[in-house]
Amino acid sequence: MDISTRLMSITMEFVFMPVQAGDKKLRGIFDSVSESHSITSFSTLPDGSTVMSTKEEKNNLSRYRILRDRVVITYEFCSNSINYYSALASDFLSVFAKTAGVSLILMHSIIIRKLVNLRQFEDGRDYLIKKALSLTDEDLKVFARPLHVIGTRMFFPAVDQGLSAYDIKVESWGEDTRSIFIECAGIYSAPADIGKDVSVISIDTDKTDDFISNNILGFLKQFGGR
Repeated sequence: MDISTRLMSITMEFVFMPVQAGDKKLRGIFDSVSESHSITSFSTLPDGSTVMSTKEEKNNLSRYRILRDRVVITYEFCSNSINYYSALASDFLSVFAKTAGVSLILMHSIIIRKLVNLRQFEDGRDYLIKKALSLTDEDLKVFARPLHVIGTRMFFPAVDQGLSAYDIKVESWGEDTRSIFIECAGIYSAPADIGKDVSVISIDTDKTDDFISNNILGFLKQFGGR
């Protein structure tokens, strides 16, 4: 089956022991990354968190939010490869660890969102309803109204002493019924010292993306011939 995918967004969250970085250090982080990450704004939210972001555009929007116990990194309207964004995140976390003095990450999560098109099928919604979920028009009559979006959620806990779990959403895309929306949240519970080595970011980003490419798409493909 011929499948095409498009990266929509990546969200990463890194949890550490609570620490008060202070405005001077936060400004230092901003000064260090503003040019290389095209960061143009620095603001403090009512909850005390600090947000650094690029211009609000419909292309490559980057946002870095620093709280007392975590850093949340968001890339939206992605037009580059996943490796590009994991490299950006690695660079930001390296600067954060050095400047704020926070090295040990207790756990982290990486959420990748993609749109998928099954080229042999014009309607992704029909594919999910009739192929993957084996539902008929008769099964849906009970709702007594048109169905616009349908999908499923799956959670795969860590197994075999592994420290990674995956929380999955697969649903038809409301803005374009030809597409299927996939969200894969990789949850990684192993502590990591990003002050010494930030490769864990790219490694676990690749793991999350591989779970989409191999497991989720493999799951969807198997219904194509039925």
